[in-house]
Amino acid sequence: MIKENSDFKNKLQGLEFAKGIAIIFILISYAFNFWIAYNYNLRYLFGYIFLILEFFGASSFIFLFSFSVIFTLNKKMGRIPKKANRNKVIRQSLVLILLGMLFNIVSVRNISFPLSIWGWNVLLFIGVSQMICYFALKLVRWTRLAIGILLIFLTPGVRKLLFLGKDINIIFDIIYNIIVSPVPKYPLLPYASICLFSTIFGELIFEARSLKSEYANINSVSSIIKYSLIFIAVGLFLPIFQLNLFITSENFNMNSYPFLEAYPILVGYSYVYIPGMPEFLLMASPANLFLIVGISLLIFSFSYFKIDIKKRKNKVFNFFIFFAKYPISLLFLQFIFLPIFYQLLSIELIFFVFIGYIALLGLILYVLRRFTNSILTLEFLIKILSGKDKDESI
Repeated sequence: MIKENSDFKNKLQGLEFAKGIAIIFILISYAFNFWIAYNYNLRYLFGYIFLILEFFGASSFIFLFSFSVIFTLNKKMGRIPKKANRNKVIRQSLVLILLGMLFNIVSVRNISFPLSIWGWNVLLFIGVSQMICYFALKLVRWTRLAIGILLIFLTPGVRKLLFLGKDINIIFDIIYNIIVSPVPKYPLLPYASICLFSTIFGELIFEARSLKSEYANINSVSSIIKYSLIFIAVGLFLPIFQLNLFITSENFNMNSYPFLEAYPILVGYSYVYIPGMPEFLLMASPANLFLIVGISLLIFSFSYFKIDIKKRKNKVFNFFIFFAKYPISLLFLQFIFLPIFYQLLSIELIFFVFIGYIALLGLILYVLRRFTNSILTLEFLIKILSGKDKDESI
């Protein structure tokens, strides 16, 4: 029987390392977006870089954050989570949703208040994802897998129908704004699908660790690697079967992907797509979601094997793990410094400036942790409000 406390979860440092990589990419993507000066000749390059950062950043973080719900619930297949653990998840979910709304107020500029409060940013979505994961765990794994795949493939049609009907039917309009929202960066559909996938693999790891056997842990990693390669293969080859390898003016449908309007780099011109862009980089497309899950699983399996099974950790691992402890604080803290990046494009300096930027954020967090025992961080507030020990990782 697993000892149901924070110590068991804190030992899963491989997950923290993978989340740390994702949060670093999120910080760089925001800074990069502020850094950009609208240079006509380099717009395609900037567009690709930004989409790749988004690909490895927020989307992966959403998956990995949902992955960790299993460890909060101490949930094994067929076992009902304790009421106290369930309440922790629900309270944390509500706190994250409120912080997500505050994040919208701080960051959204193109939509007026109060409409700007509700919008699927990364914080609001991971808050809702906690509840999605909790209820998903009531289903057997294959049911979750089937529902997740159906959501990926059915969402474009559903979203298009809602988009076309929202101006003529108030019911469609309400449903559309709930699912897509006025700030549609990570809409409920289809991103709910990756939460379902995360519960499957999180439960697999949790059960392997409960056996306290290196063989069981290695076998679980092997299974996850196999599934990650399947997801990656589907993401890469799906556009081939759909005969839709690249995004062009002929096959780009703004009705299906309205959330792309959120990105200044794409809406600074007369069109919102990058000609010749591979479909798997188009956020929330089926190919994109399969790749997100596959690559996130591959990164996690590597870090879990190295850190948690083989017990090999160095300063590089510690660096990313440290950032993973304060993702919410980092998302808010960055807005103090982002204005200094505003349209200061210089290819020669951008790499060094970003290194300094990340180092500065890390130094601030270190000072808060060293001299205030993390009391001034948002993570401390979340843990207190959700009933967790102050030393427990989110």
